[in-house]
Amino acid sequence: MKKVGTLFFEMIRIIKEKKARKKQPKVVFFENVKNLVGHDNGNTFQVILEHLEHLGYKVQTQVLNACEYGNVPQNRERIYIVGFLDENSIVRRLAYYREETRLRGEIDKYRTEYEENTRRLNELAVDSGAIEQIAREKHLMKKPNEDIYVFQEDVEE
Repeated sequence: MKKVGTLFFEMIRIIKEKKARKKQPKVVFFENVKNLVGHDNGNTFQVILEHLEHLGYKVQTQVLNACEYGNVPQNRERIYIVGFLDENSIVRRLAYYREETRLRGEIDKYRTEYEENTRRLNELAVDSGAIEQIAREKHLMKKPNEDIYVFQEDVEE
C-alpha cells in the first residue's frame, strides 16, 4: 500500500528517467491545494522546490483563486508550480507572443481604417459633395482655382 503524498516523487522519478534518455521535459507544471505552501512549516514545499531546482528547473510559484479567473462561483485557492528548463527560451517565447498580439492589434486597427476609407470612397462615387466634407474633416483645403488639396492645420470657416 502506497503512502499518501507520493505522487510528486513519482513525477520526479519519471522526469529523472526522461533526463537519462535526454528527453527531459522543458516545462513541468504542478497544481495542489494552497495549504501545501505551509505544510510541515513549509518543509514539504521547500523539498518540492529543491527537487525541481536540482533537476535544472527555474521554478515560479503562485497561489491563485479560481473565482478570479472565469466563471467559478466559489473560492478555490490553489498553488501553481511551473518549472522551466531554459528560462531564456520561455522569456523569448513570451516576448514573441506579446509582439504578435501587439501586431495583431495594429493590423486590426489598419483593417478598420481601410474599411472606413473604402466606405468613404464608395460615398464619393455617389455624392460629389462628400469630397469637400472629407477635405474639411481632414483639414485639407482646396487651392484657389485648382483641383489640388493641401494639408492645413487651422481651417477658417
